[in-house]
Amino acid sequence: MDGAGCPEHQGTEKNPSPSPSGKSDAQAATQASERINGLPKEWTPELRMMMSRITVAGCLAVVFMEFTASSPRVDMLRAVGATYQQFGIIEAIPMIMLIAQFVGALFVNRLKRRKPLWMTLFIFHRSLAIPFALLPYLFPEIDTTVLVWSLIGILAVSSASAHFGVPMWFSWMSDILPKRSLGEYWARRRRWMAICSMLTLAASAWFFAAFSEVDIRTTYMVICTIGAVAGIIDIALFWNVPEPPMQLHGSLSLSRVFEPYLDRNFRPFIVFWSYWAFSATFAFIFFRLYMLEYVGWSVTEVQLLFGCHALGGTLFAARIGRWIDHVGCRPVIVLFTLLKSIVVIGIFFMKPGYSILPLIPIFIFDNFLNTGIFVAQNNYMLKHSPQPSRPMYVASVMATTGLVGGGAAMLSGWVLESVSYLKETPVDWMGITWTPFHVVFAISIVLRWIAILVAWHIREPKAEGPGELLVETIVPSLVHWFTLPLGFFSRGRRSGPGASPPDRSNK
Repeated sequence: MDGAGCPEHQGTEKNPSPSPSGKSDAQAATQASERINGLPKEWTPELRMMMSRITVAGCLAVVFMEFTASSPRVDMLRAVGATYQQFGIIEAIPMIMLIAQFVGALFVNRLKRRKPLWMTLFIFHRSLAIPFALLPYLFPEIDTTVLVWSLIGILAVSSASAHFGVPMWFSWMSDILPKRSLGEYWARRRRWMAICSMLTLAASAWFFAAFSEVDIRTTYMVICTIGAVAGIIDIALFWNVPEPPMQLHGSLSLSRVFEPYLDRNFRPFIVFWSYWAFSATFAFIFFRLYMLEYVGWSVTEVQLLFGCHALGGTLFAARIGRWIDHVGCRPVIVLFTLLKSIVVIGIFFMKPGYSILPLIPIFIFDNFLNTGIFVAQNNYMLKHSPQPSRPMYVASVMATTGLVGGGAAMLSGWVLESVSYLKETPVDWMGITWTPFHVVFAISIVLRWIAILVAWHIREPKAEGPGELLVETIVPSLVHWFTLPLGFFSRGRRSGPGASPPDRSNK
């Protein structure tokens, strides 16, 4: 895309629950972590083994996503005749189904054990990718409307089952992962997932190049089945991950649903992510379709481009995690949001016959930004939410952004369909040949610029400012990174310009 028992006073706290040291999760997390051999001291051998298992599982989840829900799926849907509006609905369904997270968050504290139900839900979710791929392959002559809406139905059930289990997973992970160095772990995990994404997309590109003459329905069915198997193995790996018992709560109070929205410190975070989901989703769901249909690149080229995209998270992930652990989530979110329109601008100016090469550095930089935003989001949700209500806080962010993002996907699909006449008769304006895609991308660029103002209102009292992050942390770290061979041998260094930032917990 991911436990110690809860106190009895469920849903009453407005500040993060105390850590064993007597400080809140957020306070404890901002202290400098002592390091041994380049790793946080609290990462014991047993903990590292468990974290490695969770990381490997995340890598297999990447295989599942890249093989089942990326460029090959877009090309398959083009082949069966899906309209722009149907594309928007298909992309919206997984986001709209995030509403199931509210139900899962209400349900999780009634479970003595989260793992069995979570594994069942996610194995079912992964398995449904197979009938999704088989329908177009087995029934190529079926009416397009019937086929597409059948696929939408399968996708809706699959997404609902997964999202119902997400609060269980986050609650479970927040109970077993160390708070102080949580950002660094998420970032390291993200780096390995990015490496896996590159390898997976490269393998996918080779596959579609080797079988370019075979019908996309057949090749998609094959690669989607492989992805589903990888996804099921991903879930099976959690069988040996320990799960501390939950403290049971008998009531299913609907007031818990509104608790995150009434928390004046957490609410600006929900508002930002909801707005960001709208502004980003409005364009990115059509990136691949634009590249395949308008620019004219092959599935192989698009897969290779997105494989390069993963490189940005690979190179800098660990450092980003340490930045967040030491300076806070807010400055990273604000600064990185400031630059997130660059990728849309780059795609906006691509024309038929252009090479993918100009977009490669832009995509690498974009995933560097994505990694920072992703790690900051996870950290903020887990550190700045009260422990007994943490599943509901996570659900409030994920479900609200999903609903808003799903609305954006359907709206942009409608806009694309409404100006589809530009597909046949493009308009030249301001030196640009405007197609339906350019209209959608232009709107998204403006929306992303406005997101910078929304991000500024996120509350995190102990965090540094974005300017301080840039001048005191990012620039020295990048200088240090470039003084070594890609920074790969800098892990053991504990001082100097590229070392972890100083402890600012007293500021």
